[in-house]
Amino acid sequence: MLKLVLIPVAGFIFARAKKLPDNVITLFSDILLMICYPAMVLEVFAQRDMWGLWRESISVVIVCGAAAVTLFLLGKFFLFRNHGQEPLLTFMLGSSCVTYIGIPVSEIMLGPYGLKVAILYGLVTDIFCWYLFYPFFLVGKKRVSLSRLLLNPCIVCMLAGLIFSLSGAAMPAPAAEALSALSACVSPLALLILGFTLANKDLGLIVRNLWALRFSACKVLLIPLLCLPLIMTLTDPVTALALLTLIACPTALLSVIWARGWGWDVSLATDCFINSTLLFFLIALQLIYMLKNIVMKL
Repeated sequence: MLKLVLIPVAGFIFARAKKLPDNVITLFSDILLMICYPAMVLEVFAQRDMWGLWRESISVVIVCGAAAVTLFLLGKFFLFRNHGQEPLLTFMLGSSCVTYIGIPVSEIMLGPYGLKVAILYGLVTDIFCWYLFYPFFLVGKKRVSLSRLLLNPCIVCMLAGLIFSLSGAAMPAPAAEALSALSACVSPLALLILGFTLANKDLGLIVRNLWALRFSACKVLLIPLLCLPLIMTLTDPVTALALLTLIACPTALLSVIWARGWGWDVSLATDCFINSTLLFFLIALQLIYMLKNIVMKL
């Protein structure tokens, strides 16, 4: 977990010292969005038994899907409808930091079962992210053709991964090794770009951005509360606790990268990412641990 701090700090220091070329953020972002992240999506979906996961945990799948649709509708029609960055904020509402925060926290709290629920949650929400949130995010900025929308590398790689998973076909070993190597670049590249971005900001203003604070409160506190009745109705208390933790996760770091790549407000995306992360650890996680103590006594 220490790398989550050290890598962006390194990027911040080099950017502040003016040791990097002017186009470094654009170059790193393009490599991440068009090569490394699609490779990770393909690897994740191709190496999972999707049918087995979904059959075994259909109630979790239903809750994950319902939560994703709820997030989309709330963002589009209620929470951000009068904001000029509505598609960006809605996209960030639907993207969660499952890899860096949700999976480790779930495993620490609930062991192997928490890890299993977190992986399934990540897979389901990824599908909704690319086929529901992403089209709204992209079309909201400018007119795009259907072919450009559908041929996004991440969407193509997700479809390819699902085909591999559902057909049971094995990926050739050299291709699997190449995908694994590219996937391993996602985390360091994203964290470096975060450091580069923070180097160009007034850090004192991040926690005073009212829209970012409003977004973070909705993402980390309000939305989980709204989803709680459905979670409790469809799942057992332990599964409900795991899902509540995952739904409360802060917005994904990659939303900052996508904002930069498609011309949205990078500063707002960065502020939302940092504020939602702070709010999760300072308030939401403490409440979840209190709830865990209650659930474990039942």
